[in-house]
Amino acid sequence: MKKLPVPSKTLRIQALLGAGCVVLGAFFIASAFEEYLQIETLAIGLVLLSPGLIGIYNVLTFPVYHLSDAELVIRTRWKSVHIPRGSIQKVTQVTIDKKTRMLVLEVGKKQIAIVSDQTPAFEEIEDWLRNLIAEDSRSGRLFTRMVVMWAVAAMLPLVMIAALYWFSDKPTPHSATDLIKIDIVLAVDPTTSGRGFARNWKFVSRQHPAFRYLIDMEYLSRTSASRLHEGDTVGVYISEYDYQTKLIRTIAPKWTDRHLKWDLIRVYGIEKSGQVLVDPGEWLP
Repeated sequence: MKKLPVPSKTLRIQALLGAGCVVLGAFFIASAFEEYLQIETLAIGLVLLSPGLIGIYNVLTFPVYHLSDAELVIRTRWKSVHIPRGSIQKVTQVTIDKKTRMLVLEVGKKQIAIVSDQTPAFEEIEDWLRNLIAEDSRSGRLFTRMVVMWAVAAMLPLVMIAALYWFSDKPTPHSATDLIKIDIVLAVDPTTSGRGFARNWKFVSRQHPAFRYLIDMEYLSRTSASRLHEGDTVGVYISEYDYQTKLIRTIAPKWTDRHLKWDLIRVYGIEKSGQVLVDPGEWLP
């Protein structure tokens, strides 16, 4: 039995690109869940991860053809399909475009497709099936497995992003007028949290110990943060939406709230003893 050649160079490139997309996608997704949910970063991660996983799946399931006078064997990493010449009931040749053709083999109740651009030895298989080819047709609505999988890969991130926007209750203020100032008493000294793109200063107040206040490190310098200590009364600027929907409610955050980081309160400005440490007008239009 003769083993037909495979596009090894193309498969190596596809595997490297797929692995790269998976690594980058995982990095962005991990960064998106640092302390608070960053939908934009999560979207980038999903867009990179989906085609990467599909690319690796295609490499792992890429068929290798073995041909003899009596049968055609299609082997993948997990299974082998033996097709005796006498079991092939019908072969339909489909022209996809000027450079791409496909053979559809009807074996019992199954249909097996062999595409020319995925098989360097397509002509050899075509010659082996020459007497069985029944017709030549052209279809402008032909959707192969690859087309369907790439369509799903493109739609899945969009669906997940839409769901996150739908369930998220942390809208971003568009201007300083969307903010409200409240006074809190620090329960502990400020601490740093997160890493990479999501380094933050974190505060916990005595009035609302179940919630955490976060501000980007680029807004509040280490010098300013060193002036904040346990027991200090600090004025913080937060979105009015967070104030109305989170701090005013009397029940503690649910487990799902903490799990999805919805117990975090984004801080856009800080004052202490009448002195402005972070001016919200500098960071918002």
